[in-house]
Amino acid sequence: MNAWAVRGWILFAALLALLYGGWTAVRASRDAGDSQSTSLRTANIESHPTSGPEPDRSVADFVLTDQSGRPFGSADLRGKVWIASFFFASCPATCRQLNLGLADVLAAAPADVMVVSLTCDPDNDTPETLTRYGEIFHADPARWKFLTGPMSDLRRVGRDIFQVAFEKGVHSERVFVVDREGRIRGRYSVLTNGSVDKPQVDKLVAFASELAGESTAKPAEPGDSKPATDEKPAEAADASTPAATSP
Repeated sequence: MNAWAVRGWILFAALLALLYGGWTAVRASRDAGDSQSTSLRTANIESHPTSGPEPDRSVADFVLTDQSGRPFGSADLRGKVWIASFFFASCPATCRQLNLGLADVLAAAPADVMVVSLTCDPDNDTPETLTRYGEIFHADPARWKFLTGPMSDLRRVGRDIFQVAFEKGVHSERVFVVDREGRIRGRYSVLTNGSVDKPQVDKLVAFASELAGESTAKPAEPGDSKPATDEKPAEAADASTPAATSP
């Protein structure tokens, strides 16, 4: 083999080494990025569990329109335990499963527990559409309100009051439990992998039932030796064991 051939092989080997080194560096950088992204996603999930107690905050006043076409809002919910959820009627899968889960909740919860579902597609979800949609779930209009209205008002309830993602066709799968005094007390996800999660439904029923059993403390009668109520403080109530899943 002559000198030129030797030099050619040396240059070729050097080029291969250079290409391999560059590919290895790019792959290592990408793997590190993927690892970091996974860590961030996990941290986000773990810091926002789908089930658990909520900070003590109250629902601000709002007025929307229910499936009968009548105004309905926070004033109509005073003194009631209710569950807030988000959906849109043309959603083919997730929303239907979510509402099947909420139908199970209402079937098992005390009669004065309500569900209030806000659409994120008000252009299409008219009161007439919502009436037909509610019939799919055999919804009692007295206990299950499907609300529509101006997108700006719906967005304010979703984003500002319940602090979830809310845009046209985009909404959270979480549901929120509100007590008789209008305080948000817990959040739940009744779905796992797009299907109704029976254990979570049972936990939601149990917590809503617990809140429904709470009442405003009455003044003690003369001679009473103990308070008129044995309720525990709101901050001690635990909605469920937090479970880290994606929203």
